[in-house]
Amino acid sequence: MATVRALAVTVAVVCVLAASAAPTAAAEPGEPDAAAIADVVRAHVGATRLPGVAVAVIDEDRVVHVAGYGHDSRGEPVTEKTPMWLGGVSESFTAMALAQLAGFGSVPLDDPVVAHLPEFTTADPRSAQITVRQLLDHTSGLPATHDASQGRPRSLQEAVAGLGDVTLAAPPGERRVRSELGYQVAARLVEVAAQRPFDTVLWDRVLFQVGMHATVTVAGTRDLVPGLVDGHDRFLGVSRPQAEPDRFVGGSGGIVSTAADVATWLQFNAGWGLRTVMAGDGLREVQRIGWEDRSGGAGPPELVLRGRTATASATLVLLPALTAENRYGVAVLANSREPLDRGDGTGPSEVDDLADELVALIRGTPPPAPGLPQAFLAELVLVAAAAGATIAGGWAVLRSREWARRRAADRTGRRALRLVPHALPLLLLAFLPRAAAPLLGGATFRDLAEVWPTALVAAEVVAAASAVVVASRLYALARS
Repeated sequence: MATVRALAVTVAVVCVLAASAAPTAAAEPGEPDAAAIADVVRAHVGATRLPGVAVAVIDEDRVVHVAGYGHDSRGEPVTEKTPMWLGGVSESFTAMALAQLAGFGSVPLDDPVVAHLPEFTTADPRSAQITVRQLLDHTSGLPATHDASQGRPRSLQEAVAGLGDVTLAAPPGERRVRSELGYQVAARLVEVAAQRPFDTVLWDRVLFQVGMHATVTVAGTRDLVPGLVDGHDRFLGVSRPQAEPDRFVGGSGGIVSTAADVATWLQFNAGWGLRTVMAGDGLREVQRIGWEDRSGGAGPPELVLRGRTATASATLVLLPALTAENRYGVAVLANSREPLDRGDGTGPSEVDDLADELVALIRGTPPPAPGLPQAFLAELVLVAAAAGATIAGGWAVLRSREWARRRAADRTGRRALRLVPHALPLLLLAFLPRAAAPLLGGATFRDLAEVWPTALVAAEVVAAASAVVVASRLYALARS
């Protein structure tokens, strides 16, 4: 009871603090001041204890503000030139490369994928209907990721070859199913159509042309990237240095960039240099299928890109023009990730919150009210559950002889049934990585340990307590 009361008091205090935090007064509409941007970022970093972030605010003509705040995993200051993972934001670059080929007539977006990539086969005959456009807008029906039990591919060719046992999660074109596999197929399609490695095509046709000279693309998270250091995960609410799990990310999440380069990418997408890479109509088509419009159709599109890895986060926002001349963009890169941040805008996200605060500053509107620290509250609940299971398990062990005496007359099957509830946490632990995969993107115990160690430790403690109870009761029965 003491543990429960302590948890209740802690949650109440957090709720009161969150509710009492008054939003900052609205600013005047107009171009944001660099000092005001810095104040917003510093206040957010101080309140959330994000280890390090880099932000960029641009309009079509110039970079309004680009800077780093906080530190990296080695304690060095984060700057606008600090390399960071972009995660799913990388998909916008793959889409750009493929849309270029479509513009040249090499790979029309509405052609079936198999017409240009005969090696693309799955266990589901419906995959022959998947079009290039469906790969890019996540309506191909391909599942989210590779089955980790089948091993990690090491190249785009291996990634596509490994789809032979895959069954579609939905019919092609029916609904949106976010899929890393779809963008890996798209990147392989770029390789085959251009007859050159994907990273070479991306550099020559997109990165170099746009002017993103400090940006690189890799196939795996353990590939060497100059200047890139480990990010951070969270354990009991505290950020700690953590290496990125070994994953294949070619075409779907392999871009490493800087805030300075991402500012250039935002400017390009805002309208600067439309003809540098492709005509304006082609760029707008890429944005329509590669970016999320969060305006809800109620007005001019407000485009968003989100990317998450196990140890990094990125959010880009492209605003509709505030005047006839200016269109603003915001980018927030962080060297950490909240455990419950799914990267789709539906869960808590400190990076999304900071981006929204900067958008409010640009628009001269009140910033969004601070929400509850859901990830921290979830960790409190997990700790309380582990503590409760330990206390209850210890009490049950002390009473094992009494339990065995009362169950001595029961049939063996009945006694076994009474032990089943205590075995359930062991079953839950065994299936925990698979159950958590849609939320956290992990499919192994190692992935879960690197993405949300608190959840894994809590589950292990509860399972261990249950195992000790079962063992002590079986021992007591044998001695009775």
